[in-house]
Amino acid sequence: MLTDFYKKMKKVAILIFGLFVQGTAIASMPTAPMAKDSVKRQTPRFITVGAGFHYSKFRDFATSPLFYDGIGYVFSIGTSRLNQRRDSEFTFQFITGQHSAIVGNEFAISTFNQPSWTYSYLLSIRKLSTEKWNFKAGGMINATLNIRLNESLFNNSFGIESINTLFASAKVTRDFSRANTTTKKILFLNFKLKPKKRDLSYRLNVGLINNNLRNGYAYLNDSWIISDDRKVFDGYEYSFFSGMRIGSELNYTKYLVNGNAIRLTYISDFYNTGNNDALDRFEASHHVLRFALLFRTK
Repeated sequence: MLTDFYKKMKKVAILIFGLFVQGTAIASMPTAPMAKDSVKRQTPRFITVGAGFHYSKFRDFATSPLFYDGIGYVFSIGTSRLNQRRDSEFTFQFITGQHSAIVGNEFAISTFNQPSWTYSYLLSIRKLSTEKWNFKAGGMINATLNIRLNESLFNNSFGIESINTLFASAKVTRDFSRANTTTKKILFLNFKLKPKKRDLSYRLNVGLINNNLRNGYAYLNDSWIISDDRKVFDGYEYSFFSGMRIGSELNYTKYLVNGNAIRLTYISDFYNTGNNDALDRFEASHHVLRFALLFRTK
């Protein structure tokens, strides 16, 4: 069922890239000499520092048919340049935690660590955007490394795979800012509401090109037995255009009077490394709830 849904999302991705091309053409149309440099100088730059929690679930058919799931911690740092016309963001995120699989009265524990790097670039679709609604389309590159340790699997206790994806992305933002000071009265109490800048955005990412570096055998190799770390990646193969990936991101951002901002983010990420018939397929889902501080540097 997920595969059928992904195929539909692929069609959506083609539309997204069509809008991206259109948005690029519109954005590059000559306007008043105000141009580029002026807009660039006015574009806010932020350093983003975040932390939160995640819930993950994964299964590695090369070693076990069992699902492992658990809750852990998330840390992130990145940079961003954001305005009405374009978004440009680079983020490093690290997920860590212990996952477990329970069958009857027995259970196994797998330590899970995941560093990932993301670069994203979006352009506004002016024909669709208004003062309160902003539509953007573009792309994102994500490189993810999964590092797993499960002593229950003996000589296959160490597992590692690299998942690299080029996404088509679409984002819609709703501006909930309050431009002027207003007064509200509840019963006999008067409240003065000051101007406030805030927005809510939703982003959909559909994987167009999915690549992965992964071992295709039930056991890594004999490097752990003979204590030769140089052979850890023996038998690994890089697979192009393999598997699927889809994700989304929901952000609530509130800007402060000093130019900084605070952001609450929910991220979902679903992927696998091969088709449903692959005996060595790896599949995972991640749900992240993250709070971040955005420090304005320009």
